Amino acid sequence: MSEEKEFIYDLNGETVAPTLHKLDIQGIIKKRAYDLAVDSLQKFTVEKDMADYVKEKFDEEFLPSWQCIVGKDFAVSFSHESENFLFFSIDNLYFLLFKI
Repeated sequence: MSEEKEFIYDLNGETVAPTLHKLDIQGIIKKRAYDLAVDSLQKFTVEKDMADYVKEKFDEEFLPSWQCIVGKDFAVSFSHESENFLFFSIDNLYFLLFKI
């Protein structure tokens, strides 16, 4: 896994930087995913609510059908559209975002 920390955010008074793990997506979409993930962390405490929020925003902005999984520990196997996959973490919470 590659580790990349190019964006810095303020999350409830703490500095956080998303760590990119895998990527098959355009740069502007990656930045938007990071922005929405941080927004979801500020708005919600339940991981499902975070995932719903990010998925809904991605469907609105980049056309359906996006899927979002948020959690501290999960295993998954899936197929995705080419150039529509992103896996990153913020602190110890992982975000998997992909389009089917």
